[in-house]
Amino acid sequence: MSRLQRWTGQSVGIEHQEAKALQGVCVVKDFFREGIPMSDAMSQVSSYAMSDMFYLPPGTIPPMVMPFDPTASVPLCLVVVSNPQMSEQELYDIAYYELRNKLQSIQGVIAPAVYGGKLRRVLAYVDPAKLEAHGLSPMDVQQALLKQNVLIPAGSIKVGQQELQILTNANVETWEELNDAPIKQVPGQAPVRMRDVGYVDGKAAQIQTNVVRVNGSRKAYILIYRQPGANTIAIVREIKRQLRDIETRLKVEQSKDPKMDSLVLTVAMDQSIGVEQANRSLQLAAGIGALLAGVIVLVFLRSILHQKCESRSRR
Repeated sequence: MSRLQRWTGQSVGIEHQEAKALQGVCVVKDFFREGIPMSDAMSQVSSYAMSDMFYLPPGTIPPMVMPFDPTASVPLCLVVVSNPQMSEQELYDIAYYELRNKLQSIQGVIAPAVYGGKLRRVLAYVDPAKLEAHGLSPMDVQQALLKQNVLIPAGSIKVGQQELQILTNANVETWEELNDAPIKQVPGQAPVRMRDVGYVDGKAAQIQTNVVRVNGSRKAYILIYRQPGANTIAIVREIKRQLRDIETRLKVEQSKDPKMDSLVLTVAMDQSIGVEQANRSLQLAAGIGALLAGVIVLVFLRSILHQKCESRSRR
C-alpha cells in the first residue's frame, strides 16, 4: 500500500480503494459510497494528497486529482496533432502546452494527458575528471545552475509619487547561456564556469516511453474523456465544431514559426458514431414497436366491434 493510498483513504465516505504502483508512477482510485457529493470527495482527496507531499521524496511531482466515472472509462475520441515539418518534440509541445488547455475549456471535456512525442529537456553533462580537478561535485553544479536561472519578485520601489514593481529576472533567454554560468568563485582567480567542467544540451529529450503512429507516421494525440453526467454526442460535436477555430488561433498565435502553416488537427477513433447508431437503432425499434402495438390494438378493436355487430344482428 502506497503512502498516497493510506492518506487519501482517510477521506469520509470511502467504500474501497484500488492502487497500482509502477516505476516512477502511482495511480490510486478512491471509490466513494452513494450519497457523497463529487465536490466533497474531490476536496478531501486533494487535501490529503497535498498534505502527503511533505513526506514524499524531493522532486516528486504534485499529484493530479481527477474525477473518475466508471461509465466514462473509455475515451470518447482522440485529437491528433500532425505536422510533417515538425519533430516529435515540437508536436508534444503544441499538444501539451497549447492544445490541451484549449480543449479543456469545452464544457464536459477532460483531457488529462498527451501520448506520443518526446518531452523536451535541457540536460547538463559533467566530466568527473574536471569536477575532481576543480574540487566540485555534481550537486555543486546543480545548485549553481539553479541559482543562475531564477525569477524572483523583489517587491517595489517608490520614486517620487510613483511606486514601481521590481522583478529580479535572472532567467536565461537561451539554453546556450547556461554554459557561461559560474559554478565556483575563488578569490583572486577566474570563476569556474559550466563549460570548464562540462556542457549544457538544450536539444535533448527525455527517454521516450510511448510512440503514437497514425496512418503509419509518428504523431501526438490527446485522449478525450467526458466529465460525469456529460453527454457523449454533444461533447464530440462541440470538439469538431471548435477544432478548426482552435487550429486557426494556434497558427495566428505562433505566426512567426513558418512550420505552423502545415499544422493539422483531426479527430480519430470517434466513439460518438457508435452511440448515435445505437440511438437510431433504439428509435427505429421503438417506432416499429409502436407501429406493431397500434396494429394489434386496431385489430383487437375491430374484432370487438365485429362481435358487437354480430350480436346486435342476431337480436
